[in-house]
Amino acid sequence: MNSLNLDILIPTWDRPEQVNSRLDEIALQFGFNQRVHVQVNPGVYDASGIRLSHIQQALTVAQNQANVGFVANVLCGIAHLDADWIWILGDDDALAADCAGLIKLALSQASDSTIAIVHNQWDPREVRHRRCLTTDQLFSSTMFGDILFVSGTLWRRSYFLSHLELFVVQAFSCSSQVALLIEGLDKQKGEVLVFNQALIDFQPVHRWSRFQFVQRMPALLGMDISSRAKSQLAYLMFPQWQWATSSALQQVADGEISLLDLIKCSALTYLGLLVHDPFIPVREVARISRVAAFKYGQRWSTFHAVVKQCLKSLVKV
Repeated sequence: MNSLNLDILIPTWDRPEQVNSRLDEIALQFGFNQRVHVQVNPGVYDASGIRLSHIQQALTVAQNQANVGFVANVLCGIAHLDADWIWILGDDDALAADCAGLIKLALSQASDSTIAIVHNQWDPREVRHRRCLTTDQLFSSTMFGDILFVSGTLWRRSYFLSHLELFVVQAFSCSSQVALLIEGLDKQKGEVLVFNQALIDFQPVHRWSRFQFVQRMPALLGMDISSRAKSQLAYLMFPQWQWATSSALQQVADGEISLLDLIKCSALTYLGLLVHDPFIPVREVARISRVAAFKYGQRWSTFHAVVKQCLKSLVKV
């Protein structure tokens, strides 16, 4: 019996050993009754590479007739699932050591209006979890990369299925799931839970083009959402624009793209961000100033404490 009311979907293409590793991890943490479905896009390898003995009766595997792409493969896989909650797990995303416990806690905190639960991968803040009812609250509680990272989000199945038109290729996670989150908050008046604990053990291996990521960022700002939400989204995307542009320099060094193409693409994307939030430079300077002031205050406090301790020592002598 699936006590969590959660189905795990692993969409895959040409990574049977990675899938087998995920199944081992799931069996170890969730037990052999956890419902898992593997949806295979055929390539050099096919479904025959998946070891069906891992989770026994709770595991199903299906294969498409051809490689239909990531998004279509996800949609084909969801057709095999029926639990209230879905976790779309990347085939190369190793589970965090306490993943099952984090999911159990997260689902216990969900209300009837919760449409999704985001687990931050990179956000360093120590807030245990937060209920977000608006895009402002969501964007202040997470980072852009986290809400795009497909393996970091649990979806209420009914909500996800009712907004499939928003699940398209637009960003490095191969989905615009941020659009589903914004839609649910802005128009459906739903709730998104944000936890600052990661579900997976992230490995910094880049199999996608950072240049293409920069190219696709403006498409997210073309979504049918409020101007205020776009402004907040633009500011949230700014650090990722900086990181992706810098990271794409390695692609220039490798000869994959030209420096001129990167400069033009990055500049156009930056201008697009400024169109929706002209105050990004001011907000960024203010943020950097706050961080610098905090660090300076810490250093001064430490220096003051050391001097005070030295004086006390001298007095005792």
